[in-house]
Amino acid sequence: MEGPKLPRPENLAKSKILQDTFKFFTDTLNAGKNGTIRGGWSHENASFSMAIVGRDSPKPLWEYHVRAPSNPRGTKVVDGDSQYHIGSLSKLITTLVLKKSGIDMEKPITYYVPELNKTESKIKFNEITLTMLAGHLGGLPTNCMKRARHLKMEHG
Repeated sequence: MEGPKLPRPENLAKSKILQDTFKFFTDTLNAGKNGTIRGGWSHENASFSMAIVGRDSPKPLWEYHVRAPSNPRGTKVVDGDSQYHIGSLSKLITTLVLKKSGIDMEKPITYYVPELNKTESKIKFNEITLTMLAGHLGGLPTNCMKRARHLKMEHG
């Protein structure tokens, strides 16, 4: 169920409440990055960017960027134009869309992708549900389909 309809906020960039909140976010993230507080992530190995955008603002209302100091590869500067592997974050978005669509998340994935029944694999796709995939409980190895296509190309 959707929440109540609220009036569209205006002038977010000038909101004292938001500016105070953004300062709090920045101070807290800096404290985690600098080790003043326990940040909940390995700041030595984690690069990330965060931004809060407004519908009417041409630039983010707030942004924060961190480049992992122990990362020897990749870009030397992380900013609003940096690109990241989206990784498992896409599962959150996909799961939300699927749940809102009313699709039955408990049916086996072969119901939706019957071609998986035809693959030569030790994986029992007919026993894996969308809920299991969304919770990383499907038992699939990392990049298993990508690897299967690669092996098929190599070995005909």
